[in-house]
Amino acid sequence: MNIEYNLLPHQMKMLESQTPTTALVAGRGGGKSYIASIIIALNLIAGRNVVATAQTYKMLKFVLFQEVQKRLTEMHATFYSSNIEMTISVPCGGNKKSILYGFSADSAQTDSIRGLTEISILVIDEAALASKEFFQICSATLRGTTVKNPRIYLISTPRAYSWFNEFCHSNPECVISASSYDNTYLDKSYFKILENLYSGDFLEQEIYGKMISQTADNQLISRVAFIAIAFQKEKITGPMDYLGIDVARFGGDSTVCYGCRDNIVTKCFSINGADSFGIISNIKQFATKNTKIVIDGTGGYASGVVDLLLREGYDIQELNFGSSADDRYCSNKRSEIYQAAKKLINDRSIST
Repeated sequence: MNIEYNLLPHQMKMLESQTPTTALVAGRGGGKSYIASIIIALNLIAGRNVVATAQTYKMLKFVLFQEVQKRLTEMHATFYSSNIEMTISVPCGGNKKSILYGFSADSAQTDSIRGLTEISILVIDEAALASKEFFQICSATLRGTTVKNPRIYLISTPRAYSWFNEFCHSNPECVISASSYDNTYLDKSYFKILENLYSGDFLEQEIYGKMISQTADNQLISRVAFIAIAFQKEKITGPMDYLGIDVARFGGDSTVCYGCRDNIVTKCFSINGADSFGIISNIKQFATKNTKIVIDGTGGYASGVVDLLLREGYDIQELNFGSSADDRYCSNKRSEIYQAAKKLINDRSIST
């Protein structure tokens, strides 16, 4: 086999790393999956069993497994693949063969890898999207009578508040860093697209591959916590499970409504100058009689909207932010709500 690959500096460092665990932290399009596929293919040809994971089976099938098969073909290796079992096997002489086992890091699949042994190489793609428990279970497969000098390769774009970020901070000697711009093979238009989509800390994280961890002492909810729940999902429409509405009535302010369905929060509408009937007309586009509607009743501006919706049988809670809190450690209902929001965001129980 005489194959030459023109690797980028960070890819070469990954390939030549001698540490038991190596983490490649890079921006999107940084060539992470490419070097992972080379490492996997070389180890399979050398007779070592490999476990490779991705955030979902679909991503594993269409990204990493496809790349590994390309590398094996380029290396003129004989191999057999099964998309049903998510395996790639390479004959190693006689009755021996090395096997690549593929697993999803989805939380529902966490225990599916338990009991597997005789694994020499572990590759976790988009490690920041996997759980720490999944990483620990996968690491336990690196044992057996044939296993010598097992290696772990973690590759990912960083994500705030993930175990992956914490691991990299605690083990800097294991970390190789790169930005999207370090991949000189990408067309410049790709970067323009990303620069138009991202800004601030999200830009630093997704393009430069930086682990955002600084939080000001006077912040109730940190910016990185918001980054952690921002997945750029498509805007959801139709009836919501919950609606939160701030009625502005007339003047320069606007009536604003946010909705939540399946723990995803989205902005439903913002209107200026509408009367109670106009506001209700907009609300009905996102509410059924089963939708729980919370309306800011502070100042009395929402009384008409509340009365009309109650008469029609909607589930309404009128909220006064200056009222007493149920939590004795909070001064009023507003501070209690902020504390509850902080917990939901830090626990990543909601997304935007």
